Amino acid sequence: MVEYAIINKNNKNYLYFNKNSMPQYIIEMQVENNITNILKAYRDVEFSLLYDITSLKSLKKFFVEDGATLSHINIFMESVYILKKSINEYLIDEKYIIYDENLIFADTKFNKIYFCIYFMEDNNVDNLTKLFKYIVGNYFFINGFKEIRIREEILKYLKTNTYKYSDIKNIIKNIDNINMAKEIESPKKFEFPFKNLLVNRNEKKLKQNNTCELKNIEGGSCLTNISDVTKKIFINQEEFVISRNTLTKLYDISNKKIGRSHARIYLENDKVVVFDLGSKNGTYINGERIDKRTPFSVEKGDIVSFADEEFIVC
Repeated sequence: MVEYAIINKNNKNYLYFNKNSMPQYIIEMQVENNITNILKAYRDVEFSLLYDITSLKSLKKFFVEDGATLSHINIFMESVYILKKSINEYLIDEKYIIYDENLIFADTKFNKIYFCIYFMEDNNVDNLTKLFKYIVGNYFFINGFKEIRIREEILKYLKTNTYKYSDIKNIIKNIDNINMAKEIESPKKFEFPFKNLLVNRNEKKLKQNNTCELKNIEGGSCLTNISDVTKKIFINQEEFVISRNTLTKLYDISNKKIGRSHARIYLENDKVVVFDLGSKNGTYINGERIDKRTPFSVEKGDIVSFADEEFIVC
């Protein structure tokens, strides 16, 4: 565990490490040079070595407050790439870079990222893989379908691979070049009028609770649970995740057949899009199971089922 503290001295904020057996030549290199993407180091009689973090935010604080956009992800990756090249020029081993969201700092506009060096035997290069996976999985801000695809593909890649700059860049590039509008297609509709039968079966209940009739809702669309019309999913924000857990931005369904991350529902070009997240018991549109990790648009009157929980699109 890295022991550190942040102090204020002469109206500046500094980071210092309580224990750090850093070789003298590495200290000299940091003090005498401005190594690209490494925090500027200063000698101090009392604290030995201080790193100036004035006007900087930790990566964690930045992402908790603002979220990580695709631009932030790319800047982070470019910074790590440049960092590795710069420390190689100074003969510093990559394993001594601290990949900790609390000990990586960015300027307020996130134009530049700064790292620290810490000499410890159990430092591990795989910490970069863990950190990047954590950032993408927890902080990546979703604006639309492209971001969803990028996040899912990166996390899928990192399940079996360590972080590799070129591979991650290719994942982002390939998805960025896809024309998403062509992928949002509904599955084949059945000919028999089973939707009408389902609507008629619940027509009385729908009339009694007219907060979500079969018409557009102001501010977005709505999915109404067919078994209990008081349960509704209002699609008036960018994204919902269907889950059996009660978490932020998730719609909780108390049903063991629903996965912990079952499916996503979001708006894309004013269309309601359903995206199965690889659920075990499946997502269905009008009785037909949709492909995993593939977007499908739905219309008013369509029946969307998450496992055996049926909803009608209003």
